[in-house]
Amino acid sequence: MISGTGTTHFSQNLFTLILLFFACAVYAQSEESPITATNIEIGGQSYMAYRGTFNGTQKELELSFWKYSKTYGRLLNMKTYQQLTIPGDRTSNEIDIIILSKAAPRGKVIDFFLALELENIPEQKIQSYQDQTKGMLKDFKRYFLMGQLNEKIKSRESDLIKLSARYDKLTRKGIKSRETKQLLESIRMMGQEIEELKRQMIQL
Repeated sequence: MISGTGTTHFSQNLFTLILLFFACAVYAQSEESPITATNIEIGGQSYMAYRGTFNGTQKELELSFWKYSKTYGRLLNMKTYQQLTIPGDRTSNEIDIIILSKAAPRGKVIDFFLALELENIPEQKIQSYQDQTKGMLKDFKRYFLMGQLNEKIKSRESDLIKLSARYDKLTRKGIKSRETKQLLESIRMMGQEIEELKRQMIQL
């Protein structure tokens, strides 16, 4: 039979393994999933688009892009895709730039596409804007991954506060037991986990 303190110790070790897996997954998502050019149909039309691969759900990805896109312009939900309009006063060519985005589940990952709407863009400017579209997808991927890490850090910091409070309560009462030793070890390990997550954020 496993005692309560034993269960706590086992759970903390399990959390550690889960966290390390999460950190490795985020790093792999960043390093091993380059942005690639492809063709895709959006809104019944064929576009040359840039594709990035993400972990998470389609809803999380689309919500994250909605938040991210606020710094650029207005994002409209077109049901099967999204349309970002960047006002002309934010571009060097004084024309509105339209970028279409689409998320497509593929097995356990989500492919996310950005496609530049070429209408009204001068031919000599197309490659420049295509390069900027690719750069936007790279930047969004970093933004999304940092959001995932930040949420995990906040969750673990909340756990750390609870463990520290429990440890302080026991030590104030002068209690020194197997539980206090395990709590102290868990606090130490959790602190290391948080530092590892922060290191992952810096590397993005």
